[in-house]
Amino acid sequence: MIATYHCPKCDKLLEAGGELTVDGNGPFPVFYCDICTRQAVMFGEAMELPYTFLVNGKGEAVDPVGDYLPL
Repeated sequence: MIATYHCPKCDKLLEAGGELTVDGNGPFPVFYCDICTRQAVMFGEAMELPYTFLVNGKGEAVDPVGDYLPL
């Protein structure tokens, strides 16, 4: 399993922060970038969250919140 990966937005080298299984596929490593953030509304309030992505079986970064890319 991939333990490190560069952030697709800022190129910072990140360490995996966990694993995620999607529709029985995986587990895939999950990465969090504290430099790159995204805004989300939670509990009715806008919040800044770390940019989060996983790396699929093809070695591609996948944004689980944004556009869907095949795993």
